[in-house]
Amino acid sequence: MTFGKYRFVQSKSQLVPRAEELQFAELLINRAAESAFCLGENAQFLYVNDVICSTIEYSREELLSMKLQNIDVDFSLQDWSEQWQYLKKNSFASTFKQQRVLTYKSRYRTKGGRVFPVEITINYVEHQGKELICAFVRQRSDESRNFNSKTVTHEQISQQRHENFPNQLPPEVKIPGYPNFRFPIFKTELNVQQHIDISFNVKEVLQQEVDIVNTESELATSLCILRSTLDSAANGILAVNFDGEVVYCNQKFLDMWHLPKSIEMSKKCNQAKSFFESQVKYPELFNSCVWEMSAQLDRESYDLIELKDGRIFAHYSEPQRLGAKIIGRVWSIWDITESKRTEEALKLSAARFRTLAETTDASIFLIQERGICYVNPAAEVLTGYTQKELVNGFNIDQLFKAKKLRQVHQQEGAASGEYQEIQIITKKGIVRWLACTVEVLDGVLDFASQPVKMITAIDITDYKNAESELRQALDQAKRLSELRERFVSMLCHQFRTPLNVVAFSADLLRRHLHQWPEEKNRSYLDVIQAAVKQISELLDEILLFGRAEAAKLKCDPRPIDIHQFCRDIIAQVQLASGNQRLINFVSLGNCTNIHLDPKLLQHILTNLLSNAINYSPTVSTVIFELCCQNEDVIFKIKDAGIGIPVVNIQQIFEPFYRGSNVDSIPGTGLGLSIVKTLVELHGGEIAVESVVGVGTTFTVKLPSTNIQLLSLVESL
Repeated sequence: MTFGKYRFVQSKSQLVPRAEELQFAELLINRAAESAFCLGENAQFLYVNDVICSTIEYSREELLSMKLQNIDVDFSLQDWSEQWQYLKKNSFASTFKQQRVLTYKSRYRTKGGRVFPVEITINYVEHQGKELICAFVRQRSDESRNFNSKTVTHEQISQQRHENFPNQLPPEVKIPGYPNFRFPIFKTELNVQQHIDISFNVKEVLQQEVDIVNTESELATSLCILRSTLDSAANGILAVNFDGEVVYCNQKFLDMWHLPKSIEMSKKCNQAKSFFESQVKYPELFNSCVWEMSAQLDRESYDLIELKDGRIFAHYSEPQRLGAKIIGRVWSIWDITESKRTEEALKLSAARFRTLAETTDASIFLIQERGICYVNPAAEVLTGYTQKELVNGFNIDQLFKAKKLRQVHQQEGAASGEYQEIQIITKKGIVRWLACTVEVLDGVLDFASQPVKMITAIDITDYKNAESELRQALDQAKRLSELRERFVSMLCHQFRTPLNVVAFSADLLRRHLHQWPEEKNRSYLDVIQAAVKQISELLDEILLFGRAEAAKLKCDPRPIDIHQFCRDIIAQVQLASGNQRLINFVSLGNCTNIHLDPKLLQHILTNLLSNAINYSPTVSTVIFELCCQNEDVIFKIKDAGIGIPVVNIQQIFEPFYRGSNVDSIPGTGLGLSIVKTLVELHGGEIAVESVVGVGTTFTVKLPSTNIQLLSLVESL
């Protein structure tokens, strides 16, 4: 029978043998334009048609040994597992086999490496106790076959049904769980394309129904989570709709206002209004700011409501919008009682602080990060800067130069902080030392809600100067004590030997004077005389050192013949040493018109030549060099003696100090100290170079002009 463009025939599928039907199905699926395949739960290929093999360039045998991730570029095992569970979970009954449909987009890679976009529709199937996925794949570039791009509604299917059957209504199948959906059963000869179109339309409609159910469930879950979140919020929440009705208030709001359960929370409830008016201190303010404020008001508001019990609530509200349309208003309420009390206390503390800071003699600096934000008048006087100069972008490093942290043991309960000694430079460039207590005022004083460091300082410059002078005096006393100790030790050592000689020789003479011959007695008398002379020289040296230390020596320069003067010194030294050393004298330059103090110069050269002889081997030669250049007289005395260790070079000119390698060689340790003092009285310089075991060279440079010496004497 022909009806419209369709012809109804009796179905004869039951007459076709099962094996032949499977052959027809395989022919049909292999001749289809789309790629098709079946997958197991682990994404293993179970069946592939010819189209998928030719599309991705793999043979059937190769694909059946592979998994979907081998060709799907965007494959995710987690996504695959979620898709499998989703299709399995969201199953529904129909007149067809159990089926689940899901469409998504991905990219496939061919055997040759080419990647192309695809759209995949997968169905969940249970067959003979096995679970598998049937997939249909289309390249996304072929828009003409993108059936999933269609959106089919109930009305469109109904319209299509009336177009196909204008004079009769075909039988319908009701789907359990979907009472609003009716699917017509057509016993028509439809072409394959039309059947696929209708099949996909039905799947999409059913999927939309499933999505609606899932969305409603998700919305219910989200709403439950939202209510739980709002109920646990620290602030009270109140929502009013467009008509002014209270649509929601959380538990915190009810607790804050102590709202009885018997009162209905509604703006139209007079009992609720009366309750709130009885709680607030100023009902008119509450009504205008909160109760009577229109939900349509297009502005934010912030108001403080004071309750009769002393609490203060902050009310902040803003319009609630859905897109560009105002649909209500939302209030957020929190208790600021403690913060207001703290604020008032801080204001009082700040006022008291300023009163104290303005009247105290101590300098106070408030520092925030790297900037000064306040100084009191005492700090202005101390630094020389005005408050305006210090608080407006002043470089703090220009004022504070150095600091020393001092450890102070604080008593229990004392304010936390630290003690520092800070060095500052005033505006006039004067260095001052301050004794400071440094404390962080976090929350005590409000400067833009940032912590502030307070430095309270007093000027201790005079104390620091006195401390420095005292330290120098102590160092000098320590030095004098060491000198005294060395002096006593030296006296005991240097006087003991000649005194022992005198005592021993005198005792022998007393006992044997009349028994020994005159010649032997005279030899002992010579020994006594030599020892007395040694003691006398030692005393002269000590007296000379004392006069030099007391600044009682004067330099009296006069013209001298420096060549003859040096020869006379050499003769005296050689005679005193018994002519046991050879002194080689060398003169360089034009040494005329020389003005020096002969007494001081004699002691300088005698001491240096005597040391060179005493600390040198018997067969060695001492070189004495005289050089006159640039109005200076330079004396160099070089020996080949024991030398001076490096560790002793810096101290060799100190009183009573002797090198660590002198052993038993006699000496007081005063000679070089006196030489250095006498050289400096001439306005000259002395230097030493020495190598242990090789020898030592002393260089003395003295100005030779009378004018230089006279100016030096006047300055002394």
